[in-house]
Amino acid sequence: ADAVLPVEPPAEQVTAAAGWQWQLGLETHPFIGAHQVRGKPTLPGTFELELAARTVKRLHPELHLVGFQSCRFTRFVPVRKGRSAVLRCETRLVQETRSITRLQLRLISDLLHPSGRLLQSAVLHMECEVLLSRATPGPLRGRLDFQSPQHGTAVSDPYTDARAVVFHTAPFDTLRQTVHGSQQNRSRFHGPAADQLAQLSECITPFLLCDAAFKVAQLNILPDGSMPVCVIAELASVYFAPGLTDAAVTALPEVVLCSTLPQPRGELLLVERVEARDGAGVVLAIAEGLLAQPVGRVPAQPAGGQFT
Repeated sequence: ADAVLPVEPPAEQVTAAAGWQWQLGLETHPFIGAHQVRGKPTLPGTFELELAARTVKRLHPELHLVGFQSCRFTRFVPVRKGRSAVLRCETRLVQETRSITRLQLRLISDLLHPSGRLLQSAVLHMECEVLLSRATPGPLRGRLDFQSPQHGTAVSDPYTDARAVVFHTAPFDTLRQTVHGSQQNRSRFHGPAADQLAQLSECITPFLLCDAAFKVAQLNILPDGSMPVCVIAELASVYFAPGLTDAAVTALPEVVLCSTLPQPRGELLLVERVEARDGAGVVLAIAEGLLAQPVGRVPAQPAGGQFT
């Protein structure tokens, strides 16, 4: 396992659901406007996991977040100007031992007509399992090769191309010295400016780092010279170093992202693993089993220089 935890026989336990409600708007969360799908501000999937983390922290403040497993992203959450998106996180206890707690979580909302009339209740946007620990989790274990020279094509982030179906501006403009290699993808993480970072002061997960890692994982140059633009459909697991936030990541002098190459799985792309490490080689985050849905393409834009 990548997250170092005590191993105990499982003690299954199911209880009544508990949850929390979140209200998000461009006025209160302006960074959402920098993450657009087909020209509309849309909640990033990694911020949906942030909401999941905040929910379980409120319900179980005595426990430590280890990570998420069996994540499935089913429907976008658009955020319109002058109108808040109201989301509910519902949790259910599925496993509890002396050291580990596992919750099933669903992020849902009610679909409303502009007049306010209810069109559909409990629309599912994301579901996952949240893994919590009573003790502080141990260090993450990396597997990818960060040491060998990176050979490949230096490219620009396709998600910063204004023609992209999924379009990012700062603070989501996080990739630098990005290379699509023959065996790996690799990039450096570029954190947001201080004023943008201040908007994320309440965040308890490194959702920008995860967003950057997932972009690196999906990098691919197709035979016609274009690059796919994708959205995350499923994620087998993602783990963070204890207490890691984007503010802590941005304060580090160097953060490198590295992934295996995406492989076709029908109409989807499967990435086995992506890691983030600091300049000393400490593993900051790991994700495995990333299944991405291509939603468009942009021309590959070469970038100057190679990864060094």
